[in-house]
Amino acid sequence: MEKLKLVYSHYEESDIWQALRETMNLYRELAVDTASKLGIEYPHLADQMAAQLVRKFDNEYQAD
Repeated sequence: MEKLKLVYSHYEESDIWQALRETMNLYRELAVDTASKLGIEYPHLADQMAAQLVRKFDNEYQAD
């Protein structure tokens, strides 16, 4: 439940980026566990690419 608190943000852009990262982390953790229990392969490459894209956009925001 503690991790769920981290997915909500205030109305500041930096908080929104942090909430997005925490949401992705939480969903990733749940999805990996669910895929394992269902005996299916988790799309790690797609996950890595999505996380990389978010980091890129966040870094661009930080640079502005």
